[in-house]
Amino acid sequence: MTVKSTTSEISAEELERRFDSGEDVLDHFDLENPVIQHGPMRDDSQRQVNVSLPSWLIDLLDDEAHRRGISRKAVINDWLVDRADQEMTRRMALASA
Repeated sequence: MTVKSTTSEISAEELERRFDSGEDVLDHFDLENPVIQHGPMRDDSQRQVNVSLPSWLIDLLDDEAHRRGISRKAVINDWLVDRADQEMTRRMALASA
């Protein structure tokens, strides 16, 4: 992947190296015409789902929520997103095989 600059092209690795070393890298981005990319199958709309869970699982969710200082709902959302990301990675690997 390369990032176009008005003066030259730079590799993503070089851009990252410069950024990590504290150099100003904004000249390598077109700030006037940004492009916003969304991952596959991602949608900002929301739908509600009601789920019945066994008590032991709710206790586990509550323990994790308490440990992390977040709500049970946030733990469920995080876990579901993590699992969905794993599944998408698995499916992409199968599709490219």
